[in-house]
Amino acid sequence: HPLDPPTFQARLNQWYGRGKTWALRWAYRAFGGVHPGIDFHAPTGRPVFHTVNKGRVIWVGRDGGYGLTVKVRCEWDNAHKNDIGVWYCHLSRVSSAVQVGKLVTEGQVIGYSGGAKGDPNAGYSTGPHLHFAYWDSSLKGVGTQHFVDPNTYFKEGGVSLV
Repeated sequence: HPLDPPTFQARLNQWYGRGKTWALRWAYRAFGGVHPGIDFHAPTGRPVFHTVNKGRVIWVGRDGGYGLTVKVRCEWDNAHKNDIGVWYCHLSRVSSAVQVGKLVTEGQVIGYSGGAKGDPNAGYSTGPHLHFAYWDSSLKGVGTQHFVDPNTYFKEGGVSLV
């Protein structure tokens, strides 16, 4: 399913894939040295939009190194009701309309970018950004969540992230 970027006018600063340095591979060791998403550099407080048609919120809260995170299981058709989802991580805050069990729709504000050093919601972060992860349990991906490269889905939607 094609994706639109989750935040406007944000520079992509970390691709999905194998860490380029030993330090990055060590940081991503739980995922075989692979960065399991893409990072958009965005100032703290920039709106983050849900990107995938509609979905059900399955997690809102702090999640270790991901900091304040919203996890959404995609529900655009019955064939993909349980196997595809997206994570929005290192948020400074979450929209009050986003709650576990609620349906979210494409373009809806999920929360606001964060990740600044010293922010208690940042998790493991070196600066303000949005970490966006896409998982598909029907495909071989990294980690137990089967994270896959979201860039493929952005390209299907005619969106270039370069």
